[in-house]
Amino acid sequence: MRTYSPLRYPGGKGFLYRFIAKTIDCNFLNSYNYVEPYAGGAGLALALLSNLLCDAL
Repeated sequence: MRTYSPLRYPGGKGFLYRFIAKTIDCNFLNSYNYVEPYAGGAGLALALLSNLLCDAL
C-alpha cells in the first residue's frame, strides 16, 4: 500500500506499513498510541491511524 502525506520528507517509513500492520494484527494490539520520535512526513503514522490500527499519534 502506497501511503501519501501532505508533508514531503526524504527517507520515509511508509514502505514499512505492511510489516507493521501484520505485526499489530499478529500480536493482538487493539488499543494503543503510536509514537515515533522522528515522524518526518508521518506517512506511516497517518496510514496506521486512517486504517484504524492505532488510536492516536
